[in-house]
Amino acid sequence: MAKGEFNYDKALQRIKDISEKLESDVSIEELEKMIKEAKELIIKCKEKLRTLDAELS
Repeated sequence: MAKGEFNYDKALQRIKDISEKLESDVSIEELEKMIKEAKELIIKCKEKLRTLDAELS
């Protein structure tokens, strides 16, 4: 994902894409890279949801 403003929908789609790729045969190096990326995206998505929840409360 490119640097700049965070886009929740694009991040969620990327997480889904990574999840699908993990179902196929991938090297341990690629597995490590994809899991790290997914983890970072999940953290950002959670932060976005918490911010939105705080704004609406």
